[in-house]
Amino acid sequence: MKKSLSHIIIVCLGTVILISYSNLEICQAKAGVYAEGSPLACALFFAKRLPEPVDKVEWLLQVATRYVKVGQKKRALKILFMTLQQTEKKAPSAYLRYDPFWKASKLAAIAGGCAKVGQKEKALKILSETLLLIKELEYACDKPYFKSRALAEIAGGYVKTGEYERAFQIAKTIEKPDSEAKALIEIATRYNETGQKEKTLEILSEAFWVARTVQATSSMETQSGVTKLVEIATTYNRIGKEEKALEVLSTALQIAKM
Repeated sequence: MKKSLSHIIIVCLGTVILISYSNLEICQAKAGVYAEGSPLACALFFAKRLPEPVDKVEWLLQVATRYVKVGQKKRALKILFMTLQQTEKKAPSAYLRYDPFWKASKLAAIAGGCAKVGQKEKALKILSETLLLIKELEYACDKPYFKSRALAEIAGGYVKTGEYERAFQIAKTIEKPDSEAKALIEIATRYNETGQKEKTLEILSEAFWVARTVQATSSMETQSGVTKLVEIATTYNRIGKEEKALEVLSTALQIAKM
């Protein structure tokens, strides 16, 4: 009970510190100013002390992501490597029964982080190893929801390395439509950012079709499908396709009313 309580306290403190992360901190970091008492440094301090590998990996990833956003790439990379080491530690068996693809999802997220800080080769190596892990796991368990989430994360990792075609190939192997739509939206967004309008429209059309096939068996799945459609509409609007954006939003509204 004492261990559980201390665990909760650490998580809560870490949450408060991450929420307190301000624009001032971003400005200071971009200017090269770093104080050991900063919110990010404190969040890292608490993340390192979380007893469970699952929690520690999650929090380290969040801290690394924030360091990337403020341009502290060397520090972010150091934390990403620290996170990678933590994935080697065995997660609680109860958690693995719930989500056996946990490690694969986190490895893909780490790879995405490595790509963002310019470590493309390292990212590709991790992604390749993660795909092998997926193949090993799929023979041992039947968890299509979690497998789909992991594959969407892997596809996102390949997007961040600039391997858009590889990301698309993986996206098309995803069983659950909400996860497939997520991966396709990320690919379309990156195509749009690089000025490839035709490819953007092609992938968006595919994402729209997939998102409409989400079978809502719960309010959460309905919300997920609607959210994906709104993201697709937003991207259409960004590239000047207002009529198509309205069509997608209309579909989202119809699904939300079901």
